Amino acid sequence: MTSLALPAGALAASRPSFAHSYRGTLSGSFSNSENGNVVKGQWKITGVVFRLTKVQAFEGGFTGIYKVTRGTVTYNETETGTCTYSAGDKFGLAKKVSHTSVPLALDQDPLGRKTILGLINVGRKLKTTESCPDPDGGPPTTNTLTLPLSTLFNPGEKRWRPGRRLHASNREADRGFKQVWKWDLKPGR
Repeated sequence: MTSLALPAGALAASRPSFAHSYRGTLSGSFSNSENGNVVKGQWKITGVVFRLTKVQAFEGGFTGIYKVTRGTVTYNETETGTCTYSAGDKFGLAKKVSHTSVPLALDQDPLGRKTILGLINVGRKLKTTESCPDPDGGPPTTNTLTLPLSTLFNPGEKRWRPGRRLHASNREADRGFKQVWKWDLKPGR
């Protein structure tokens, strides 16, 4: 009985062509219903630029890793129901991205399947005042809140193709909570 031995790397896919940059828009929203209150948030990141920083080879696959170099975030969040608040912020994204997250990575596994990876989290927080009515008819109670911003980008391992626009959305939902991320990014030099 003879056995076939495949040379090392025989299952490896050839390295894809990674664009030097991607430019465009990211957006998203979430809503959370709990205890008679509904919290909604929405954001848009305009002028975002992702630049390729390195390409890593791994066990027959490749990952192109990108960092954020530009972009302006407009973020708004409201609470309605028994209690209410409204908060918003506008800021430059590049210096606010968490150092522990990879904002964008384009992955190709050894079989040639291509997926978009990444997360954009920022350490920035919103400060606002929540107002809740007094059930006995007195003046409303106010609470000072410090709110973390939602995850601004999560592509959820959607597919990509070299040289093509990255344009899709990702949705998550669970018991009164739902979140949506959308992106439209064009490859560039």
